[in-house]
Amino acid sequence: MKIQAFIFDIGNVLLRLDYSRAQSLLSQATASHRRALDELAKNYERGLMDSSAFLQSLSEIFGGLVSDEQLLSSWQDIFEPNKPMWDVVAALHGRFPLYLLSNTNALHHDFIVSRYEVFEKFTDGVFSYREGLLKPEEEIFERAVQRFGVNPENTCYIDDLAPNVEAARATGLRGIHYHSDAHAEFLSALRDLDVECL
Repeated sequence: MKIQAFIFDIGNVLLRLDYSRAQSLLSQATASHRRALDELAKNYERGLMDSSAFLQSLSEIFGGLVSDEQLLSSWQDIFEPNKPMWDVVAALHGRFPLYLLSNTNALHHDFIVSRYEVFEKFTDGVFSYREGLLKPEEEIFERAVQRFGVNPENTCYIDDLAPNVEAARATGLRGIHYHSDAHAEFLSALRDLDVECL
């Protein structure tokens, strides 16, 4: 069955994640800080708190070690374009409907959508913080299929994490496990689906 639509993950697919930009903050974090930060980030990504509550909790974790402005900058400025994938998106745009499905949070979402023009090429998106669900929970994939009105059997889903790809396949989507350092393999996987884009 020919591919008729694409759903993309964001982190390490459309945008590389570069945590070195937050290293000045993380270097001040103890093991207990990091555990608290991981739990806080997961709750925020699931939409269990709003941005104000998240930033307040983040400030409390670091106990005034850095300013609120530094906290926000360290949290948001961790992205850089994955240009080879942007070229793929440009080649697919106008030929296929393009959608987003991502575990993300409100601050990251608002930041990247305002900064990176690639997101203008996507028709719609399902995001964990809005849905109260996290990949690889199958329900978020089912919700995306329903929201986008696509047939999973002819929809390709692209993600950098194997458990997410497996969950997507379990809901009937055609999943591709992507690694930015193996972009040529990704293009080959597209050709195997009879999709020529570059």
